[in-house]
Amino acid sequence: FAFTVLSREEFTVLEIRYSTLVQEQPAVEEGPGGDLSNISGGIDPIRFLMDETENEHVPPEVLVLEAAGGDVTYDGIFYDFPLVRMYSRPSLSGLVPTSFLVLENGTDLIYFQGFSDFFINKLGGFEDVLTPTGEEVPSAIEKLRIRRGDGVTSYSSGAGAQDDWLDIVDSPDYGIASFNDVGRNERLSVEFTVETPERPEGMIAQVIRVYGDGELLHVTTNIIE
Repeated sequence: FAFTVLSREEFTVLEIRYSTLVQEQPAVEEGPGGDLSNISGGIDPIRFLMDETENEHVPPEVLVLEAAGGDVTYDGIFYDFPLVRMYSRPSLSGLVPTSFLVLENGTDLIYFQGFSDFFINKLGGFEDVLTPTGEEVPSAIEKLRIRRGDGVTSYSSGAGAQDDWLDIVDSPDYGIASFNDVGRNERLSVEFTVETPERPEGMIAQVIRVYGDGELLHVTTNIIE
């Protein structure tokens, strides 16, 4: 996986934020209907978290977006709850879902839940994710590289990594690559490979956001079938 940004202006802080989600069966509360916002607001745990995390200082991300899977284009809503992360340990990022994506194409509703991280669980294993065999299997990020111009910071979970590579546990928490004092025409990128002998059932989604000085600049949604 690779994602690259070319900055067209100067920023004090520019962030690339990853969330990785897995398709699940939605638990829909009886009642809300109508448009996608109302429908998604009736899905547990979205409904619960929206009720319990009302905070003007740390509001949830709620983004209306489009996503393409195969030949189908979906309308969607993405939710991310940073307040939940503030009260949980980074080691729990693969255990406590904080990101949610609801898609529809006029008839079908597709629901994803997952984590604010580069991959489902960057340290390995599918936690509470259904796989075709019903077993948890390794899913560690093998190599992760964050580039800024000609500079690169490299991380690895493998025993044979080069001496100047850092351990994957030292990679940025919650899938947020942050860059300070970004100049015009600077190139920034995140790239990684994953060791996944077996993938979850259903689809995987990546929602990647670029924020410059606190303002949302770009959203990319990848649907992996």
